[in-house]
Parts: sequence; C-alpha cells; structure tokens
Amino acid sequence: MLAQASCSRSFFSTSLGEPSTRTLNFPIQPLKLEALKIAQAQAEQRRAMAVAEEQEMRARVVEAEAQVPLALSEALRSGNLGVMDLYRMQNVQADTQMRSSIASDDDTTEQ
Repeated sequence: MLAQASCSRSFFSTSLGEPSTRTLNFPIQPLKLEALKIAQAQAEQRRAMAVAEEQEMRARVVEAEAQVPLALSEALRSGNLGVMDLYRMQNVQADTQMRSSIASDDDTTEQ
C-alpha cells in the first residue's frame, strides 16, 4: 500500500489578488520511506554509541578519582608531600568549593 501525502501550493490568484490553494495528492515512493527508516535506525545507533561512550568515560573518571587517595598516601609515605602541603591543598579545595556554592546561590537568587 502506498502512503499518501498532501501538498498545498498556491498556483493561481483570484480576481481579488488572494491566492487560491489546491491540494495535490501524490504517493510517497516506498524507496524514500525505506531510506527514511534506515536513516532513523542509523541515527538511533549513533545515539546509543554516544551514550555508551559517555558511560565509559564516566567510569574512567570514577576509577581515576578512586586512585587519588592512594597516590596521596604514597606521596606522604615517600616524603614527596609534607603534611603542611596536604593541609594547604585541602584548604584550597575547601575554598574553591565554598566559592562555587556562593556563586551558585547568587545565580539562583538573581533569577
């Protein structure tokens, strides 16, 4: 069964200058429908691949974040990082987090 589509186009003007419209009914070719289905399937496949890649990247970030405490403890043990250096680093992180939360609070109150 062929799918039908209607097309409304202005061909002639009436005596008052207003366009008259005619509706043309023509079959959409089955090959175009098949090509459209293929294109939609390919787009869905690309979207699924992007989602999978994003999940893989998030897993890598979580894995790397889990290694940070291990690296810090090793640096403290080996003497490459002093206790005061660790405290300064934690203080900078706390300041950054505080400033970020203040900035996000300001954004919500302005709206």
